[in-house]
Amino acid sequence: ARFLMQEDSHAVSDLDAALRLDPSNEAAYVLLGMVYCYMNRYDQVVSNMSEAIRLNPGSVIAHYYRGIAHGELDALDLAMADLTEVIRLEPDHADARRCRGECHLRKGEYDLAIADFDTALRLDPDEARCYRGRGAALRMKGEFDRAIAEFDVALRIDPADPYAYRFRGDAYLANHEWARAIADFDATLRLNGADDVAFRSRGNAHLFSGELELAIADFDAALECNPESALASHGRGLARELIGDADGAENDYRRARDLGYDDSI
Repeated sequence: ARFLMQEDSHAVSDLDAALRLDPSNEAAYVLLGMVYCYMNRYDQVVSNMSEAIRLNPGSVIAHYYRGIAHGELDALDLAMADLTEVIRLEPDHADARRCRGECHLRKGEYDLAIADFDTALRLDPDEARCYRGRGAALRMKGEFDRAIAEFDVALRIDPADPYAYRFRGDAYLANHEWARAIADFDATLRLNGADDVAFRSRGNAHLFSGELELAIADFDAALECNPESALASHGRGLARELIGDADGAENDYRRARDLGYDDSI
């Protein structure tokens, strides 16, 4: 009951007590892992789901949650191994397909990502995150118009997804459609006002459309959210150079280089 009420610390205590009484209680390990997943304590998710899998190697739910946790910990190969096992055990597990697609996306394996999103959408045609993920893969392949169409569908299903707006804005930016890009970054920031990437991308759109003071304001905001953004520092340097602020531009360029920006790109 406490788990269902999301009283996390009480649930952990109760499940720990259950496991002291019966260390072979697979269900308790699974529930404890799920509680830790809700708490974003992914190392504990991995530990508890691994115990559940030791007791029951065919546990779909334990492999699924361990895969999710590995993904959150950036252990993408381990995540994909668990998600692939989920799919082997339960081929119609749409969310495992989606999550594995997101791992492929993060690894730059765009065609494999698209294949997983395709299959997930055949199983669950209304999953907005699959359209968003497929759009992101298409955008990275340079297929901007197809990517925009995917983000359109994602946003029809879930109009409150800030990432779909930002990704579509990036596709419009790549298509040199500055006004549409800015509108999408505006929407992103209404939903998530601390998204440094959206500020930076909107700054680029303002920069390319010649709105240099607005560009500088956006790069300022991006750097407030993330002072370590080399791209925002470099973008602000470009805008400052274009308005004639040579000293400010040089300071920004130097900071960008110190943060790892590669001038040769």
